[in-house]
Amino acid sequence: RDIALEQAKNGDSANDADLEEIQSAALAAAIADAEAKKEANEDLSDAENEFLAKVRALKFSSSALSFIELFENANASFQTMLLSSNSSDVTEALRFFVRAKHFGLPCAVSGMKHALALMWSNETNIQEEVLRAFVDVFVAEPGTDGKELLPENQIAQNFIDLVGQATVSELASIEEAIGRLVKKEIIPPDVFSILWHCASQAEGDLRASAMMVISMAASADPRIVDSAYRLQNLFDAGLGDYTEDHRDWKTARSAACALQRVARAKVDQSSARYLILDLITERLVAVARGDWCMDGNEHDTNSWFCAAEQAINAIFAISPSPEKVSMEILLGHQAAIFGTPDHPETVTDSLRLSRFFFILGHIALKLLIYTEVLSSSVRRANAAKTVSKQESASSVINGKGGN
Repeated sequence: RDIALEQAKNGDSANDADLEEIQSAALAAAIADAEAKKEANEDLSDAENEFLAKVRALKFSSSALSFIELFENANASFQTMLLSSNSSDVTEALRFFVRAKHFGLPCAVSGMKHALALMWSNETNIQEEVLRAFVDVFVAEPGTDGKELLPENQIAQNFIDLVGQATVSELASIEEAIGRLVKKEIIPPDVFSILWHCASQAEGDLRASAMMVISMAASADPRIVDSAYRLQNLFDAGLGDYTEDHRDWKTARSAACALQRVARAKVDQSSARYLILDLITERLVAVARGDWCMDGNEHDTNSWFCAAEQAINAIFAISPSPEKVSMEILLGHQAAIFGTPDHPETVTDSLRLSRFFFILGHIALKLLIYTEVLSSSVRRANAAKTVSKQESASSVINGKGGN
């Protein structure tokens, strides 16, 4: 073997493939010799015993890698089973991903992301099976069928990791799953305390993901964010100095999404809730105007678009007069682009124009929806008033007829 290897290394015609093949053959022969000696009960040297121990470790590792590769390759087949019209196929695929997560296989999380789309299935039993699998993978201790939950910090970390790696379409399915768990009171309240702490103290994507999970939970239970204390936390964590200094548009977007779960503010200068919502609206205006954007930095503006869209949505959700706030935003953009009558601008940055036209279009759309909602409210009020008058008139006529 040694001679063959030496010839292969020194030979001019030997290539890497030949050398690798010879080395593999030499290793296999050495393993066979060592195992033959052990079976024959021959005395082995310390070096040979060490060699056999390494061989056993190599075989174990190779078997483990083959096992992992086998299941990873099967991942595509199981994801295809999720699309089957046969509910038993879907159920078995879900159970596979649950077991895969318990074994720590990477395909488990990606498979569950695909499975979460079935939260929108027309079949109730499929929805329940998906929710059960979601609990088994991200909330419960392995092998307990959801009866024993993971520690609160582990559940919070699982949610943050899941949201941080999800696409926009996956986020909608994750929100539906988390919302149902909140309604069923399966998620411990301490999980949200941990998420609030992460949203306040963490940095970067971790901060934004924690805020997004809070927003998802609030879609099912607005009390998670709709109190003066929590709104102050949201203001500091999602729209405060950190977000402005780092131009953290992901966190601003997540905070704006959470605010859309909050009931519209009623003007009351003595209410702590109204006062904090007023401060939050001012920060949302700053986001929508692009006050924190860097002109000349295209990436910064591209990241701003999603945050600005959600900021406008939040303003129309919480502000008692969104049309006035919208005018303030548009006038701010106008001044930044065209200047003032005393100091007109002759040249402007193209990114400022793109931000202005984006906001102009989105506000126009939101105002159209807002006016339609108001018109519907007026029509319903008029109809109720008409019915009330008719009922009053009928009662008067019936009274006279009785006399």
